[in-house]
Amino acid sequence: MGIYDREYYRDDGGNWGGWGGRGATPWLVGITVAVWFGQLLTRDARGGGLTEWAVYDPRLILDGQVWRLLTSVFLHSERQLLHIVFNMIVLWWAGRQLEDRYGPKEFVAFYLTAGVFANLVNLAAQVAGLAPWVSVLGASGAVTATLVVFAFLYPRQQILVMFVIPMPIWAAVVLYVVLDVLGALGGRVGNEPVAYVVHLGGALFGAIYYLGNLRLTSFLP
Repeated sequence: MGIYDREYYRDDGGNWGGWGGRGATPWLVGITVAVWFGQLLTRDARGGGLTEWAVYDPRLILDGQVWRLLTSVFLHSERQLLHIVFNMIVLWWAGRQLEDRYGPKEFVAFYLTAGVFANLVNLAAQVAGLAPWVSVLGASGAVTATLVVFAFLYPRQQILVMFVIPMPIWAAVVLYVVLDVLGALGGRVGNEPVAYVVHLGGALFGAIYYLGNLRLTSFLP
């Protein structure tokens, strides 16, 4: 049975389904990549350029610069290429399938809300002293939420972990979340600094979204 033969909620969303009929996911990927190049071009600018203006900084957010909860979702590390590559591969693969199911407007609302929600969870953990008081950036919270919803919808879908190990998506997501829990609790998971609480916030939002059968666009005019 093809994906278009299934019965599910779908909203073509008018112009949101544009860009050659490919939907909103390529736009999200394209904007994120364009912003990353903007970070590279302005990194030597006075004041730190685009990254410093848009990065998640808990002190500045608490001072009122709340836009950073959203803008940081489109930023990625300027030194670690795999940071943006991995996130955009997952967004392209899983995002398009979620968009086919829920429609482009709903998926964009889900993705952006997931990113903000994950950052809010991280901010709450930082204020409570449960997470390091550091700046973070990246789409990992929103991407993790996307993976969680995908795993709920298609649990037996096979993927290649590290492009080598075959595994059903539900098992890969559970493993991913467990590693994030270990990292958040202070365990050593890899050598690079990772915003584990942001990932967990994204996973939580994905679970709430699916289990609560939410439709975010239903709250909009």
